[in-house]
Amino acid sequence: MTKRILYFVVETVATEAEIAEIDKLNETRFIVNVLNASEDIRYGVGRRIPCDFVAGTVPESYSDIPVFDIGSLPELPEPTPPIIDGQIVHVRNYVGADSHQGSAVVAEDDTLTGVNLGNTTAMVDGNDKLAVEGGGEVSFTITGGAITKTVYTPAADGLSLLVRNGDTLTLKNGKKVKLKIAHGVITDITQCP
Repeated sequence: MTKRILYFVVETVATEAEIAEIDKLNETRFIVNVLNASEDIRYGVGRRIPCDFVAGTVPESYSDIPVFDIGSLPELPEPTPPIIDGQIVHVRNYVGADSHQGSAVVAEDDTLTGVNLGNTTAMVDGNDKLAVEGGGEVSFTITGGAITKTVYTPAADGLSLLVRNGDTLTLKNGKKVKLKIAHGVITDITQCP
């Protein structure tokens, strides 16, 4: 459980020296509360604010609580950013699947500003439309972080059509035919009754 330190300042506004000590305490893993030692700091009648240590100008009512020695805190090294510019990171969809490597883009203030995916990886958003070689376009429906539906729209020239095995087509004369396709090739056309 995280320990709590009550730091007491002499006046309403902390001095520069007090601010420096408070800053040093805030670098620790303690919860630090700053209080004015000249005010009534009781936590209800006859009670005190619960804490593990006290520091600063400790009032008499807290003199039995151990004083935290701020001078014993080690100097902390400069924190390193969690991600550095150019670092390889893994980008996943929102359910944690389909990982792709990318290169982190980090600003001078160590803020992650984006991830550049490799040149063979693309992002597709729901309702994106991609042109199809030979005419037409495909739109996508994305659910749960995965493409769940694609819709092919033929080119406006009326000369393009995407078909699959078992599709039934209506001919210009109104008759219907059923297609049999194997390995991307139409192998049989059967007239429907």
